[in-house]
Amino acid sequence: MKINILANMTVQDLKKQFHGYFPYLKIEFFESAHPASSGSNKASMYDNAQNLSSLLKNKEGGVVEIDAMTTVNSFEQLIDESFGLHVQVFRKSGDLYIETTRTDDWTLGQQNAEGKLSCEGHQHETPEDMTDRDQWE
Repeated sequence: MKINILANMTVQDLKKQFHGYFPYLKIEFFESAHPASSGSNKASMYDNAQNLSSLLKNKEGGVVEIDAMTTVNSFEQLIDESFGLHVQVFRKSGDLYIETTRTDDWTLGQQNAEGKLSCEGHQHETPEDMTDRDQWE
């Protein structure tokens, strides 16, 4: 799976691209990196409309390749090291998204499968709006 990270994109564009591959996961971007196995401060979360041109370390962007076997930790580090973007993966849990801080060693595929499982029996099996910041609490 290829993730295009281009200067003319917004944070929301990038989030939707990732979410298309992993429908029970979402990503959020923050002003600063979070320590391993720790959460991120919601106050430092970038707005969906934020243009990536002002955030990218290399100002041009590029492409990264990931797959279901990529761990959350590896994905987050890859995006940080390659583009200077501080990303946090969240997993769908019922009607909310939770940070994956305690399971960063899981693969994206495992996280997505767990998210799907947690939605079984809930009113909305498929996540509705992964760009809704208020679903994260």
